[in-house]
Amino acid sequence: MPIAALLKNPEDAANDRQWGNFNYQLFLQLVPGSSTKAVGAKLTNLFRTYKKDTHTIASLLPLTDIHFAKGFQRDELASGNERTTQILGIVGLLILIIACINYVNLSTARASTRSKEVGVKKLIGAERGRLFGQFLTESLVFTLLALGLTLALVELLLPFLMTSRKNTLCLPSATPA
Repeated sequence: MPIAALLKNPEDAANDRQWGNFNYQLFLQLVPGSSTKAVGAKLTNLFRTYKKDTHTIASLLPLTDIHFAKGFQRDELASGNERTTQILGIVGLLILIIACINYVNLSTARASTRSKEVGVKKLIGAERGRLFGQFLTESLVFTLLALGLTLALVELLLPFLMTSRKNTLCLPSATPA
């Protein structure tokens, strides 16, 4: 919503001009090496300079910490659960390990059926290094095909998996004491 449309309402315009309102999320890009606590203290002093009766304390949070942070004023985004994310990461890693073991198992099972092929190739004069390269190339091609198929499926299915929540980030400009 354009800010000009919001400010056409006289009450919103009057509220917007007061130091005590926190209607907007504030993002700051700090100079490298600056302290978030020092900037927060300066903002707190600025609030207290222009609004004497305030108990507001400004605090800053790195953008990378927003997703798992909780308890913000006017928090519009659902925050993530770090423990759940870690557990799901471990489960994903276990599934990947099981898939690798399964792939090696299936490749070993196929090797016995391909022993005739290997025998014929050796009889014709194929070297061990070339056979190894062929099997490695086949594995790499299958892996790349699987990766391509996976990326295509993710691209097709991602719109159905996305939630209808607003894509906005939320950072408090200040928190009450």
